[in-house]
Amino acid sequence: MREAITIPPTKDNLLKYKKKLKLVERAYDLLREKYEALLMK
Repeated sequence: MREAITIPPTKDNLLKYKKKLKLVERAYDLLREKYEALLMK
């Protein structure tokens, strides 16, 4: 976490961060779908 604060927010860094965020969101959506499917059973 500390490293992210020291690095200046360049466009390249922001793009990498957005890509990571999308991957996390996708993984979260998949987990939520699986969880909901389990609840429905």
